[in-house]
Amino acid sequence: MSVHIMVGVPGTGKTTLAKKLRDDFGGIIISKDIIRYHMLGIEFDPNLENEVDRMFRAMLSSSLYGYVDNIIIDNTNLTKETRKSLIDRAHTSNRDVIAHVFNTDKYEAWDRKQSTGSSMPISDFNRLINIYEPVDKDEGFSEIIVH
Repeated sequence: MSVHIMVGVPGTGKTTLAKKLRDDFGGIIISKDIIRYHMLGIEFDPNLENEVDRMFRAMLSSSLYGYVDNIIIDNTNLTKETRKSLIDRAHTSNRDVIAHVFNTDKYEAWDRKQSTGSSMPISDFNRLINIYEPVDKDEGFSEIIVH
């Protein structure tokens, strides 16, 4: 039983790999984007982020302690603080935690993000690049895979 944590800025291929992992090994994808798009019908609204976070945490808790073997967390997970919370929760349910780190060139990532029809402003994209903290082996991952 594993938790796969995607790490990377928008447009790097996190969602594509998350779907491939789900198709290959089964399990569930938990993503704030899925909550926003499919449950709330939005791309992003700062006024709804508390609700998105609440729904994400509920889905994660239910999956960690349910009968789901593989959990794939498809968010940017850019900071060590964000990742620590996920790693700690996964460890309490005795799961291996695997980081999938995407180091795609920022210009290529921006082009890919734009090709999806996203309305994300470049200023938000650059803000995410600037808060990224590289994954460290001491964070508690069982394995780190760089894509």
